[in-house]
Amino acid sequence: MKKYDLDKDGKLSRKEVIAYCKAVIQFELGAETLDKIMKSLEPITPDKFRPMHQKVCIAKSEILEKMRRQEEEAKKKVIEEQKQGIKAILEEASKLQASAEESALEAETKARPLVKDSDKPAGEIQEAATEAENLMKKSEEALEESAAKLKQAQEECAANEDLKGFDQEAGRGLIRKDPIIRSRLSKVAAGVKMAREKATRKAFAEVDQKRTKAVTAIRAKMTEDSKTGEQFFEGINGGNAVSKEKFAELLKGLAGLELTEEDVQKLFDTIAADAGDLSKERFLELVRVYYKCVKATVMSEEISIKSKTIRRLELGEVLEALEGPSKEESSGVERVRCQSTQDDAIGWVTLAGNQGTAFLEPGGNFYQCVKETLLTDGLSVQDSKTIRRITKGEVIEVLEFQKKDASDVKRIKGQAKLDGACGWITLQSNQGTAFLEPC
Repeated sequence: MKKYDLDKDGKLSRKEVIAYCKAVIQFELGAETLDKIMKSLEPITPDKFRPMHQKVCIAKSEILEKMRRQEEEAKKKVIEEQKQGIKAILEEASKLQASAEESALEAETKARPLVKDSDKPAGEIQEAATEAENLMKKSEEALEESAAKLKQAQEECAANEDLKGFDQEAGRGLIRKDPIIRSRLSKVAAGVKMAREKATRKAFAEVDQKRTKAVTAIRAKMTEDSKTGEQFFEGINGGNAVSKEKFAELLKGLAGLELTEEDVQKLFDTIAADAGDLSKERFLELVRVYYKCVKATVMSEEISIKSKTIRRLELGEVLEALEGPSKEESSGVERVRCQSTQDDAIGWVTLAGNQGTAFLEPGGNFYQCVKETLLTDGLSVQDSKTIRRITKGEVIEVLEFQKKDASDVKRIKGQAKLDGACGWITLQSNQGTAFLEPC
């Protein structure tokens, strides 16, 4: 006390008490606290020095405790505000996820009947599939936005020690539901893919029926005019590629053929494909007719059955019709000028005898896939690109009969009856594995 009793009057004044507190207790008394101490102890003589010290220490601890509580409350308030900010982010994510779930449900509803309903036209299936895909896209976009919001919340929580784990608790529902919605979308996508494949097949089947009618009418006109495919093509557009308009004119002039403008449009687009115009090669592929030998007979040089024999035809041999059928006057039988796909021999063959015995029947240009293989864009197995896989059971219409590529593998050019895809396919591998067999 003597040290801080600066005026040596045997007691501590207010000023001296303040100085003591600053120097010894490292605490600056507030006026209110000092008033209370002085009122209870003044004058502060040596016998009251210890009680004064105790009261100052108690005041200091009370003030410090109050400050600690205030700091904790302020910190809690800040943390709560931060949590509310995280909750707001997660609420936005939740709304986006709910929107994604709603769109996914709509997509499911739209896609569900597509595969089951076999009566819908191809165009309607494609339209509904597009609507389902748009809903899927909307759902996926909302999911991505929701995931981005969740990630933002997670990153903010990870960067703040006081918020660690809060995102796991508050975002548990979001984390659990996200893969469920994505799984539903995957199933919808698979259904839509199946529906599109189905629509493609139906659309091709619809066009293929029109193609068959058109080819029949063209062949009838060729027979009437006694023209080969090449001669007939020359007469359409002077031998030049045929435009869509010229093709429409050709079909319009054929007897017994009734096609709408839309039918002609689809038919031309299917036949010409990406070429734009109908080439001579593609036209000849279109009008080719094949016959299969169902009973051994002969091929002769002229339409007359008495003309010189070229060679015998074996059972199962396939012939491409070049001209006819035409009636042979002396016998009254129908004869067709053909080219063998086996050795390119050309001559006239009788379709059926006077007693009705059939020698040739339409067909022989269809193969069935017996082992999964590839449809490619060129003859060479090594150098061509894959168009798609041909699955077991698919039927292929031959456009060009077997040729050998550089590796001596037998290949055919064909069109898949499933979806109209055209390309080259291996008949049999070098090891003897068969991929296609005649239907």
